[in-house]
Amino acid sequence: MKLLKKFVATVAGLTAATIVSLPMVAMAQAVDPELLEIYAENYFVLEDVHAFATGEMELQGELKTLPDGKRYGAYTDRTGTNFVVWVDFCQTGPCLGLVFAAYFPGDQYRASLNDLNTFNVIRPHGNASYDGAARTFLVQRLITNVAGITKGGLAAEFGVFEGYSNMFYQFLNERNADTSNKISQSFNGADAKADAVSVSEITGQGSLGEGQISTTAMEILMDMQANASLDRIYFNPGTNE
Repeated sequence: MKLLKKFVATVAGLTAATIVSLPMVAMAQAVDPELLEIYAENYFVLEDVHAFATGEMELQGELKTLPDGKRYGAYTDRTGTNFVVWVDFCQTGPCLGLVFAAYFPGDQYRASLNDLNTFNVIRPHGNASYDGAARTFLVQRLITNVAGITKGGLAAEFGVFEGYSNMFYQFLNERNADTSNKISQSFNGADAKADAVSVSEITGQGSLGEGQISTTAMEILMDMQANASLDRIYFNPGTNE
């Protein structure tokens, strides 16, 4: 049994009452030992994350290289969910951060700036935004590894991001269905303003210390649009088996 299945089975076996009543030592003993193995003492290496994703997580995916040499991983899980991953908070060598991102076609959904702010308040697991130039909605989640992360912990982060992306998908669909909601500043492909602020304008500038310039979600989106089919780029919630 792979790690994600073990993690799901462990969480399912620990009810809220169990978690409250069990001391921490007993809880640790209730968790499969493999989940508690250290994945890495610190830092993230993209090639190692990719090996974990395609091996332990059983994801379909590949590493891709941007024209400037930056790299990222593009993955699809068994339900058809598409997302990308890249390292961040990098100095000249190690990278302390790992970013998950998923894209949603702006031409298919309607949501206002106030809608996005509302989602970010009620679902603080990451950040939802809109890129006017690309006409694309985006959700991102950043995790860090400063003092160690277990295999179970990293597997959980993959699962949390998939769940977070599904929450945003449902949120967008609810906004589409609410025909009585008159949006004054609607973000969609039909009426997005040319001067809409681009996510890449906010997040794509500068470097971290003397190290490499951080990869941006919009750089990756542009690369995927140039080199992949649409069904490979945008988030697809799929169906659970």
